[in-house]
Amino acid sequence: MWQVVNERIDRPLVSICFVHSAIKKAQERGYDWRRLLAQSNIAEPLLTQQDARVTVESYAMLQKLTMQEMRDESLGYAPQPHKLGLWSAACGAAVHPGPMGHALGRLCKIYSLFDWGLKTRLVIEGEDAVVEACPRAADSEYELFAYELCLSTIHRFTGWLINEAVPLKSVTFRHPRPEYETEYGWLFQRSPIFFDRPRAGFRFERQLLEKPIQQNERTLEKFLDNGSLDLLDAERSAASWAGRLRDLVSHYLPELPEFERLAAQLKMHPQTLRRRLAVEGITYKDIKDQVRREAAEYYLREHALSVEEIAFRSGFSEASAFIRAFKRWNGVTPHTYAESQRQSVARAALAPRHI
Repeated sequence: MWQVVNERIDRPLVSICFVHSAIKKAQERGYDWRRLLAQSNIAEPLLTQQDARVTVESYAMLQKLTMQEMRDESLGYAPQPHKLGLWSAACGAAVHPGPMGHALGRLCKIYSLFDWGLKTRLVIEGEDAVVEACPRAADSEYELFAYELCLSTIHRFTGWLINEAVPLKSVTFRHPRPEYETEYGWLFQRSPIFFDRPRAGFRFERQLLEKPIQQNERTLEKFLDNGSLDLLDAERSAASWAGRLRDLVSHYLPELPEFERLAAQLKMHPQTLRRRLAVEGITYKDIKDQVRREAAEYYLREHALSVEEIAFRSGFSEASAFIRAFKRWNGVTPHTYAESQRQSVARAALAPRHI
């Protein structure tokens, strides 16, 4: 499973391991990385403390200053520098009226116009949409941070486009599992992470591609002015109240907390939170069902567990209640669902369709 780097809703903290990665190439190439740390309000001694954390504002500033110093938006991780302004150009190409899928497709394609860095593409596989990232040359490979930076940036930008968090079914990497795996809870917003897989990418519900774009040229200008801060803090700014509550509930599984307990964690009166959920057209019962359903589908896709174990992990007291609920949600039994998912993935691997 994954863990929360910092349980406070209003103030995220970033592990020092990502600070090391952000300045690694600047250090190797002789740039004044100490000055970059100081300008970002990051104390150098923190680099020697494995459990150290920095604010998201400081980390975003470090990324911005390092890119400017190196004149490379890839922070030195691509074979050739990503010229300053490439990201702005890609964002400008994406932000046009229409569904999110068209914007995401344009964003991925614009990077294919340049002969450096990771190649990205949007792929449809059954009911899922997948954003892949791979080296341009089959015999080459980039460091893990190049994939972390690319995939997390695209994922968070996707949420910014529609002004809501985009839940991921899974995130996969070609690399072995790193020592700091637990820190991915912040990087990919508590999504399931897998390593040593054939491809790198993230997977989400295909139907989200139909969500309308909520941004425009004016909001894009402000977004770009803030550098990477809006992306790194996108979960908080984009999440609806239902999304925030859903995140909290998911941390407690298999327990399903009382509504009043969650409202207290959000520092809100229960009745006020109920009214805000009503505006979004959802109830706490709906949210609990969503969380249990997503957990059940995840375990059925990714784990060889018994029905009883999946029922428990998904918040059910007995397997029979779980089976009835699952059939109500999906129209099939858990066993049938698991088999169909395995067959769908096998067929998609043979003949993917691209956008």
